[in-house]
Amino acid sequence: MREILYFQAGRVSNFIGTHFWNAQENCFTYEDDAQESLVNHDVSFREGLNQRGDSTFCPRLLLFDHRSNFGALSDISGDTKNDADDVTALWSGETVQYCSEPIRRSEYHVQLEADGDESRLETDDQRDEAQVNDSKVQYWSDYSRVYLHPRSVHRLPDLPDWDDAEGDWVNSSDTFQKYDEDNDFMEDSFRIFVEECDHLQGFQTMNDSLTFGGFTHSFLTRFRDDFAKLPCLSFPVLSGSVPGMADVDDSRAVGKALNDALLLQSLSDLSTLTVPIQPPSLWSSSTWLRDLNLTFDSVYQTSAILATHVEDVTLPMRLKYDRVDMASLASSLSWSNDKLFADLQGAFPLFRTWDTEGFPEPMVYNFSTVNGDGTTCVDAASTYARMNVSRGFSEVEKKSFMGWAECFRPEPYTLHAPAIELPSSFPRFFVSSSSSSSVPPHQARSLSSLSSGASLSSLFGAYGAVAKDCLGQRRDVVTRMGLEVDDVRELRDNLWALEDAYKIDEEVSDDDELGEDEET
Repeated sequence: MREILYFQAGRVSNFIGTHFWNAQENCFTYEDDAQESLVNHDVSFREGLNQRGDSTFCPRLLLFDHRSNFGALSDISGDTKNDADDVTALWSGETVQYCSEPIRRSEYHVQLEADGDESRLETDDQRDEAQVNDSKVQYWSDYSRVYLHPRSVHRLPDLPDWDDAEGDWVNSSDTFQKYDEDNDFMEDSFRIFVEECDHLQGFQTMNDSLTFGGFTHSFLTRFRDDFAKLPCLSFPVLSGSVPGMADVDDSRAVGKALNDALLLQSLSDLSTLTVPIQPPSLWSSSTWLRDLNLTFDSVYQTSAILATHVEDVTLPMRLKYDRVDMASLASSLSWSNDKLFADLQGAFPLFRTWDTEGFPEPMVYNFSTVNGDGTTCVDAASTYARMNVSRGFSEVEKKSFMGWAECFRPEPYTLHAPAIELPSSFPRFFVSSSSSSSVPPHQARSLSSLSSGASLSSLFGAYGAVAKDCLGQRRDVVTRMGLEVDDVRELRDNLWALEDAYKIDEEVSDDDELGEDEET
């Protein structure tokens, strides 16, 4: 079966994850005469029974977030347990309950229900009726289209308003350990999901660095105790506190950057391949946005773009035929033992064709590094390994793209797949002559890539500089975060080692390479 088990932690990661799962759910085919699905849904979904005894598919997912971020999830997931029931069951005396007003279901879910869409099926006539009003999206559950198994949902207590735990590595790490002790998570929910799999191919994680960095570190440490060799693909969403750009006098900003650095170091040890993601606050406006009317401060919109690229680059692992497993995908990008990271790059949407103009390289944006406008990152000379997934390319465009990709060595793995079928939960932010201004297209084309190259070197070097500063003039940050000086010193050295690993070998000149070729 080659199943994948998923882990999501944090508000932004769950916004991305909701779009990710909606896209997969939208690929389900229910009619006998429907075209065969491209993917094997059993890789990411498990079959079970809902409360009415009907067969349903739920993601193989472990989802964590603070309680206030779940919204009306209990109304759409079948998770109807009331925490007050546990309290009153232990008390036989008189009780007085003070209940806050329940969170109402989103307009989108009300529309789906009004359309008689209990199984989340859509017809062409219903697409215009069930739409998400992005100005009213407050929770990631507001536009979720999948049912979550009760074992998938893990609510963490909300933090007090006066407790600023963002970037607190030690507290975040302790939170997981306490949650595991109180709920026996690793031996209950986690173990059951693992044992349901016939042949688990790997583990895919996505987490917010700010609030779940140490949490994810503690979880993966426990995970590696039992599964030392199982592949793990990680997508950490960084804090946005960029080394070299943050105010050095702002201890909170420096602490957040140090927290990001600790997470990257942890994933270099615990994850098979790590793909860091920079938050939308650091994205730049340029050519790549020409077909989008993007609101940068709308996490609902920005998470849809990230989810599209994450869903695309992981598509080869879910194919029904000619599937590439997680271990093979990771090894193709981490061809050297010290190359354990990759950039997430992509172009979406691609409404315009390029039959005669050649592949529109300026449309490709790098979501992993911070470098100028982000669109000048595709450099074959500084790329060690690469994989590409195109969606909806014509035969002429495929040929044009493969001609462009020939300059990369080794030759990249490339998958050409049909266009993306957009669910009605997807944002309506397209600007193109090929689509109506009021109704999004039902399909979209894209290019998504993972690239291991020299662009990551400067990222690790900048984080190494932060660790160095924290050993000198900003040692107060180390003390406030409860870290040991020796640990920060080790962090600095490890980051500098990663910086060196991704640098281009400038000592080998073109003349030297030609001389070697001539000799052979």
